Amino acid sequence: MARLRDALMPLVTRMIQLPLDPVLVLVPALGSFLCRDRKPFVSPERLARGLVVVLPGIEGPSMYALGVRRGLREVNAAVTIVNWAGIWPGGAAAFSRRFFQWRTELLIERIRRYRREHPGKPVIIVGHSGGAAVAIKAAEILGPGEPLTGVIALATPFRPDHDFTAALAGVTRGLVTCHSSLDLQLHLLTLLGGNFDGRNFRTAGRCGFDCRDPRLTQIAWTKSMRAAGHWGGHIGWAAAPWVREHLAPTVARWLDDPPTSPI
Repeated sequence: MARLRDALMPLVTRMIQLPLDPVLVLVPALGSFLCRDRKPFVSPERLARGLVVVLPGIEGPSMYALGVRRGLREVNAAVTIVNWAGIWPGGAAAFSRRFFQWRTELLIERIRRYRREHPGKPVIIVGHSGGAAVAIKAAEILGPGEPLTGVIALATPFRPDHDFTAALAGVTRGLVTCHSSLDLQLHLLTLLGGNFDGRNFRTAGRCGFDCRDPRLTQIAWTKSMRAAGHWGGHIGWAAAPWVREHLAPTVARWLDDPPTSPI
């Protein structure tokens, strides 16, 4: 089984890097089978050092979330994938603000439970697509009273003019967003269903945010990222080599010296 997984993995990885991602429905299920990684990302020792929460897109836990987690393999903390939508279709968050708020608040309760058991330890959220919107929303709700250590939002389905005042007050180390002009999948999905913070003909996951606050770091896709397995499509942000090279150092830095007051 391991040999079969290793043999097919390069093919599947290349398939999911296409800008249009035409195999969106097939690849998550296939990838979950192929990309099983039994390394204990969550252990008492790791939990005692901090928590990194990986939030998948509206498809729920899949090979994409596994790719992000594998890219964070070496960080000095527990790395867990949370199915923020539960048994419900994650896309409902684009149509219902109440659903979006409800699912985010359930995630926050999980974070609070971890904090009660491990007071003072850093908590970082890395969200992809719909999960990126939930990550930013969580920072907004927690605010300066219960700030997260940091948030990394990949291909966020928010309007470009989203107000980051509350979210920036809800993190202590930083807030990073990533976007790609080649993300046609997100563009199509938000044209049909709208962004999570309201309908708009543009989505920040493709064109970036209008916010120019220096506390917000925006990373745009470039051709040089192809070397790390990211070809510009919606799923490229979940490529483990890209996550390892471009995101893991930031997460490690946040974990090593987490301040206690908002940035």
